[in-house]
Amino acid sequence: MKRVLTLVSLLIAFTSFSSWAAGDAGCGLGSVIISKNSKGLQLLAMTTNSFFLTQPLGITSGTSGCSSSGLVMKDKEIQYYVEVNQNEIIRQMSMGQGDKVETLASLYGCQTDSSKKIFIEVSRTEFGKIQPHSHVKPNEFIENLNQVINENSTRLADCHMS
Repeated sequence: MKRVLTLVSLLIAFTSFSSWAAGDAGCGLGSVIISKNSKGLQLLAMTTNSFFLTQPLGITSGTSGCSSSGLVMKDKEIQYYVEVNQNEIIRQMSMGQGDKVETLASLYGCQTDSSKKIFIEVSRTEFGKIQPHSHVKPNEFIENLNQVINENSTRLADCHMS
């Protein structure tokens, strides 16, 4: 009996942690039923997700607001895009215009024209931090770009990676 209680406690703790990692209450039945974004209601949604174990089921099946194309998938898309187009992205980023850097802005969640323009402007003005030397590898380029995005988070508030 003690093992069962320990297992249940660990499972609840894991699902609670994973729901916080997803932001707000995460996905699951609780998030479908309770959509208002107040602290109390989101805590209730998270508890519902944890108690009924709907989050793991939703993640597995792709239901209850859960999706397999979350942040990890978005990171992979960005990495692939940069690997394939890095030279052109660098050229366009330094000029502050171009379809490749605009697509990169979209991958970072900038959906409106104004948010894309801000992304492109920030990447142009901070280009020396993103591309400090001529032989920057794609993963280093992305790390540098992510750092610049974090440093300019207030200007890039309309860009959402999730």
